[in-house]
Amino acid sequence: MNQTCMCWGIEPGDGWYNIIDTLCGQIQWHIEHNLDKDEDPEAVNVEATQVKEKFGGLRFYYNGGNDFISGLVYMAESMSEKTCEECGSPGTQNERGWILTLCAHCRSTLYDRRIRRWETGTQGGDSEPTDADEFGVDNWVDEVLEVRQKHINSLDRLREEEGTFSVEEEDESN
Repeated sequence: MNQTCMCWGIEPGDGWYNIIDTLCGQIQWHIEHNLDKDEDPEAVNVEATQVKEKFGGLRFYYNGGNDFISGLVYMAESMSEKTCEECGSPGTQNERGWILTLCAHCRSTLYDRRIRRWETGTQGGDSEPTDADEFGVDNWVDEVLEVRQKHINSLDRLREEEGTFSVEEEDESN
């Protein structure tokens, strides 16, 4: 591969920073100090072509390297599957939907953000709720509330399966 996807930067969350930083440091140290006498440093040189999250784990794509560097990359990718991508704490992967590796706190925060988006009618960021009159749909609000309730029920079921509290229990405690 002659092209790189690094123009998009390093895509994973900050929680994997130490894994990626240590991996890059170990690759650099190996190239500078541990090459076999018959290895050409230019042939072993490593160029990262893409660093991203896929199926809840780190993917570190690169050109160059040797078997030792392949082992370093495999170890880093394996460690990411047990590390929260957001904060770096020990984490687990969910079993359905978009697979993420998160700790219990970050997973709960993610669910709460999704619920707030449905409660406010926003679809992300700081955008304002969509005006029903803009679309000329009389029953728009009822339809949105119905969909919102379905999503809240789904999130409650996920929380119950993972042993966290439900939205109703949170409201009662306040």
